[in-house]
Amino acid sequence: MSAPAGPHVRGGTHRPVGRAAVAPPDRSRYKRSGGIAAYLLVMVSLQIFLLVVAVEGVLAHEGGLARAAAGLSVGLWLIVVALRRLMPHE
Repeated sequence: MSAPAGPHVRGGTHRPVGRAAVAPPDRSRYKRSGGIAAYLLVMVSLQIFLLVVAVEGVLAHEGGLARAAAGLSVGLWLIVVALRRLMPHE
């Protein structure tokens, strides 16, 4: 009896066909994405704190404090936007 033709291999199991034959996706980009997301969470929390300080500076009529906190908040927002662009999009 000759060997059967087709996708059979030793032991009677089938070789994967179609979507199952495709290699698993590269997970390294998701690990990088998780690290960037952690930084973004910390930075957004710091930005909210800076906005609260800026509002308190305005309400207390301390212009220097309000301008400094608002300026730092805008700078931090620019960093967050730049890091967000590094994250992979699904």
